[in-house]
Amino acid sequence: MKKLKVTSAILSVAMSVSMVIAPVTVMADETSVPEETQIERPEKQETKETEKPSIKETEKQEPEESQKEEPAETDKQEASEEKEPETEETEVSQKPVAEAEDKKEALNAIASGKCGKNLKWSLSNDYVLTISGKGSMYGYSDKSLAPWIADYYQKITKIVVSNGVTAIGSYAFYWCENATRVSLPSTLKIIANHAFYKCDGLKEIKIPANVKTIDSQAFSECSQLETLTLPRIGLETIGEKAFEQCQSLTSFIVPLTVTSIGDNAFYNCKKLAYVWIGQYQDSLTNSNAFSYCSDKLNKVVHDYCTKGEIFDGMGLTSYKVLNPALDGTGTVALESFGATVETLVIPNAVTHYGSDSGESVKYKVTSIQTAENMVLSIPHILKKLVIGSNVVSIEDKAFSGCRCLESVTGGAGLKSIGTRAFEKGPKLKVFNITSKNLTKIGAFAFAADTSLKTVQIKKTTKLTKSGVKNSMKGSSVKTVKVKKSKVKKYKKIFKKKNCGKKVKVKK
Repeated sequence: MKKLKVTSAILSVAMSVSMVIAPVTVMADETSVPEETQIERPEKQETKETEKPSIKETEKQEPEESQKEEPAETDKQEASEEKEPETEETEVSQKPVAEAEDKKEALNAIASGKCGKNLKWSLSNDYVLTISGKGSMYGYSDKSLAPWIADYYQKITKIVVSNGVTAIGSYAFYWCENATRVSLPSTLKIIANHAFYKCDGLKEIKIPANVKTIDSQAFSECSQLETLTLPRIGLETIGEKAFEQCQSLTSFIVPLTVTSIGDNAFYNCKKLAYVWIGQYQDSLTNSNAFSYCSDKLNKVVHDYCTKGEIFDGMGLTSYKVLNPALDGTGTVALESFGATVETLVIPNAVTHYGSDSGESVKYKVTSIQTAENMVLSIPHILKKLVIGSNVVSIEDKAFSGCRCLESVTGGAGLKSIGTRAFEKGPKLKVFNITSKNLTKIGAFAFAADTSLKTVQIKKTTKLTKSGVKNSMKGSSVKTVKVKKSKVKKYKKIFKKKNCGKKVKVKK
């Protein structure tokens, strides 16, 4: 009985082994057919793809070579041979999915094509034009227009430039007059010439922080453009006629990093009423940049004044001049103004948008002086000067040669007036400083001011002999009006010997 049990056990084990081996043999035979089929399928598909055929051919040949050179000897090798075709199945199965997605996009687009080396364009059935990919767009011209212009320029309702695009080509969206919305990516650096020329339906646009250049006539004649938003830091160049005849534009803040504003950049912007120029640079002095704008353009704020006549022809009536310092004080460096400035207001405090944190910071304006001690070039129609109460000093020659200046008022915090500060002002008639703390009127302060007969300093109590030495020399001043309680004291101070000429001191 024991022998019989052992024999049956051996037979049962043998049967189970044979059962295990048999399926493996069948599986090997079954997989050999798909293996050949899988290698052929990619070959047929690869004939349609022209970009990288050599890579796929290598992948297909590897299983065949391994089978010839090293036949399967172990179960592990058999398993590895079986896995390779499975990888091929995965790769093959992914391609129809990708192709299906491309077909789906193609079905949604009524037109498409290339618009850059690595860029493509598509126009959806609701007329949204999308530029996608990476890099720069092709440049076009008025004679060789972008492919979407000829048939669709009047139908395009929205323009989407996707992330990855670095430059919008010239004439890219030329005359897309019914496009009311534009979306620009953070990767954008250049907006080329005529890019949005005559996009009449565009009412607002936001320029991304990485844009360095807005080229000539980029937004020219966008007649409905009301709101133009730029980051405080980023943009460097505004080309000539970039925003000419944007007749709905009401305000413009020039980024701190701008180094160049082209000729006629804002020419004939009829409603432009406010301009903020963020930093003093000689390159911002183009004489026609803001010419023939609105006669309401009377709120121009600038860190410094500029050389030349940057605001010529725009009917400017007031000008706030600023130069904030990092310690919370400021020096207003007067150099020259637009030819139409009539009233110059030196503010008490100014808001500066150029802090390292990017936030606005208020500074007191404490001093008025010429840049590098240069004589001012004041336009012939400057008539009024109003000095803020935080200004404590007017430096030497600050307003020398203001030939049409008629009145100087304010200055409640003024402590000193420099040498020749107001000389050669033949039309100056009113000089009324309200400071209590004035201690100095510099030598020849009013020299050659042939119309100035009276100097009013009615609140000051701190003048001394040394503080007014030669102050009236060379002037036409006949009377100095002071505080009643100080008449007797100031008569001694304003003697001919001390101040250069004899003047009457009255209350």
